[in-house]
Amino acid sequence: MPTIKAGYENKVGKPFLVTYGTYDEVLPVEHGRSIRRSLEALSADLTYREYPMGHGVSMESLKDASTWLTSSLDARRVSL
Repeated sequence: MPTIKAGYENKVGKPFLVTYGTYDEVLPVEHGRSIRRSLEALSADLTYREYPMGHGVSMESLKDASTWLTSSLDARRVSL
């Protein structure tokens, strides 16, 4: 397992959703992929999705975010 950098310990096991447009002209998709690699290295509970869109929010990504958020909140409620 990779060494966790100081200050990042609180990311381990935390849920993250990262959505990225493969045609993003503002922040190229490689930035999203770099974020994915970093969070995976920290053993974060990561959901990563790419969409055929530019820099914005599509209906598909919004639906996926809503589903992810509902699921994450339900899981948290069960663990309390």
